[in-house]
Amino acid sequence: MTPAVHAQVPAPLEAQTVAFDIASQPLASALLIFGRQAGLSVLAPSPLVEGKTAPDLHARLSPDVALGRLLEGSGLSFEFVEANAVRISAKDHAAIDAVPSPVEGDDDPSRIVVTGTNIKGVQPIASPIEVYTARDVERSGATTTEQFVAKLPQNLGTMSQYAVGSSIASPNLDAVSSVDLRGLGIGTTLTLINGHRMALSNGGRSGDVSFIPASAIKRVEVLTDGASAIYGSDAVGGVINFVLRDDFEGAEARLSYGGVTRGGLHQGDASLTAGQKWAGGHGLATYDYHSASALMTSDRDYAAGAGPGNLTPQDIRHNLFAVLSQDLTDRLTLDFNAGGSWRKIKNGYSNLSSPTLASQTFARYGSTSEQGFGSLSLDYQISDDWSADVSAAYSGVDTNGTVSLVLFNRSPVVTRTQAYDTSNSQLDVTGKVDGTLFALPGGRVRVSLGGGFLDERFKGISPITSVNSAGTLSRRSTYAFGEVLAPLAAPDQHIPMIRRLSLSLAARYTNYDDTSHPALNREFGDSVDPKVGVLWSPDAALDLRATYGTSFRAPPLTDLDKSGGGHYLFPQTVAGTPSIVLGLAGYAVEDLSPETATTYTAGFDFHSKALPGFRFSATYYNIDYKDRIGVAPSGGLDEFATPDLLPDRIYRAPSADYIEQLLTDSRLLVNLSSVDVSDPHAGAADLYARPDVWIYDTRLRNLAISRQDGFDVSLSQDMSTALGDIHLGATATHILSYKQQGSPSSLVLTAVDIPGEPAEWRGRASASLSRDRFDGTINLNYTDSYRNPAAAPGYQHIGSWTTVDVSMSYALGDKARPYRLSLSIQNLFDRNPPFLGTGPGSSIIYPIGFDPANANPLGRFIMAGLSHTW
Repeated sequence: MTPAVHAQVPAPLEAQTVAFDIASQPLASALLIFGRQAGLSVLAPSPLVEGKTAPDLHARLSPDVALGRLLEGSGLSFEFVEANAVRISAKDHAAIDAVPSPVEGDDDPSRIVVTGTNIKGVQPIASPIEVYTARDVERSGATTTEQFVAKLPQNLGTMSQYAVGSSIASPNLDAVSSVDLRGLGIGTTLTLINGHRMALSNGGRSGDVSFIPASAIKRVEVLTDGASAIYGSDAVGGVINFVLRDDFEGAEARLSYGGVTRGGLHQGDASLTAGQKWAGGHGLATYDYHSASALMTSDRDYAAGAGPGNLTPQDIRHNLFAVLSQDLTDRLTLDFNAGGSWRKIKNGYSNLSSPTLASQTFARYGSTSEQGFGSLSLDYQISDDWSADVSAAYSGVDTNGTVSLVLFNRSPVVTRTQAYDTSNSQLDVTGKVDGTLFALPGGRVRVSLGGGFLDERFKGISPITSVNSAGTLSRRSTYAFGEVLAPLAAPDQHIPMIRRLSLSLAARYTNYDDTSHPALNREFGDSVDPKVGVLWSPDAALDLRATYGTSFRAPPLTDLDKSGGGHYLFPQTVAGTPSIVLGLAGYAVEDLSPETATTYTAGFDFHSKALPGFRFSATYYNIDYKDRIGVAPSGGLDEFATPDLLPDRIYRAPSADYIEQLLTDSRLLVNLSSVDVSDPHAGAADLYARPDVWIYDTRLRNLAISRQDGFDVSLSQDMSTALGDIHLGATATHILSYKQQGSPSSLVLTAVDIPGEPAEWRGRASASLSRDRFDGTINLNYTDSYRNPAAAPGYQHIGSWTTVDVSMSYALGDKARPYRLSLSIQNLFDRNPPFLGTGPGSSIIYPIGFDPANANPLGRFIMAGLSHTW
């Protein structure tokens, strides 16, 4: 029986017919194909369509009749909410009861913009994008957002909350958790909330996803491709967009509590959500509370050598989010989103590696952070085919921290205290128009055109130098963009080997202006970043896709501030000879320039009616990252033992004038040598005259080469059995090569399979069962083995790490207003992370015993929960 249609089919669609060519497959993917072929936006909430299979559809039909056939027997119906947009919904109350969790509808699909495109109501045709629903997050076993993103195979934990202070990448005292797709470095992945930029934490370098409670997430969209043509700066490794719950009606309360089975970490979470719909609009508010005690180094045998300190922080968070949408007229809609987060953390770590007992320290750190964001947009439907909208989005984060450095071996004990305050904000104002240009035989040509400006501001302690910035660092980037989606061929044209062919073109122009006070006098001019995407379907079972694009990233504001830079002198054995080393740290070279990247991908998606419910996708990617900003790579080598192999990090000074410039460019931090440098001119002459002086240069610079290529693979199988609905899935990332070079004259060094960098293989497999009131999932996580060149012989092998996560839930009582019990167990078999030794050239400063970029110290972590919806 054909599902009921709850709204009148638009007249143009009643007269239109389309040659549909859709194989039997999971209903969710069939609806995506239907939308492409019909030229419609289809909104289908995942909990409704999950586990359902669509029949074969090979016929010329009107879109409403075709959609009715796809939904036949599913218990679902549809309604047209706009001339080009259709919503899938439960057919009746019985169908609603069958949904295992509350169904949250989306906003009007004709107004939805999906990550990876500026054109409303369409999916990116060629870019690799993964979408994780709230149910996927719950099934992962993760209890926080930062735990969930850590499980993504493409993400590297370059900046995580584990063992802060131990990594050379950043001290990260505020326990920021950032996303680093492809492991390209801090700040190379753009983080969005509801499609808008998230304020940058960690001294203005990267978004902190720990501010987003897992209970507030509606879905997570992960684009693993360069996207500066769409979003501008920072979208080099990809984009992650957290879409928050917005259209839930009713109320929901959640409580959970648990912790590790070894150690003192215990965690409690509570949230309350309330939503209401009314004529022409809806609103929702969510409050979330999170509290976690600390996991200490003494809780893990392998970390005991690091001395007293935290492996995870003591952490308290309060979050409040609200959304409002209202139709002001039949053509004008207002959308408002706002949120605020308050976080208090306490952390600590020891430095027992100092050469003398008197200089060994314990650092105690505490901070409170307040983050707020808000966006206001007006959407005007000019006609059935064209719309215009303007939006303003603000985000800001203020952190007030205090670090106390305790020299505990001195008598009396000496304590030095320093404020560690930062403030970062961004204001993004955009206007655009969106619509149909004309029709081709393959479908309608869609376009989006717009422009705007982005203001960035930073003030406070530099994350690089722990010194206050010189005034307010700020800049304005003005931009203009355009995007076109052209369906060139469709099945009803009956072109041999070209069932479907579509082309997308996008470009963005950006101009940067320094607005700092005092001025940094660093202008980067302008940039034009294009992107091209192609989708070719030779038959109904196979989609082939490819993209090409460039990206541009201006240096972070704190990288341009020289006020905190420093130099230091110390005795050190270099190449077997006692020497004096002049070290440079905490600032950038004078000629620092923007980063640019060229990215291309090629992949396929396979789904066949011969294999109902099966899907297989693979994507090859290649990133040529030029002028990437960073410290010259060491490749895990000991620069003091082999200086000739690392001439960008350690070298002889070319002249006394060169040394004098280094001494005057930055402040003296400490002088442990016998050479007096109080007079830079005389000190430089003395240093240059000695044959045993080396320059140890860890200033930020543009690296000559940073190239990576690899592939992602994912498989899934959905089936209905006597046991219930079963989902099997697996996804993996393999890095074929990742090379870095500091300058054209230095060695090309590997940046894969060494500590602090991505492993060659990372993967995740899952099996889920849904039956009536029960839902359960088992996940397998895998990180490949690698080497630690900095460790002593016999400790250089880092073993692979395989862990198992389990999550399950059961609904009690009234199906329409259920109580749901849940249980999640991460690292079921309590496997320790592979042991990581330290040594010269190591990415880990203190002997914490594991690699925070590729593992975590939690062990078995159990959480039990109860939720109620009414």
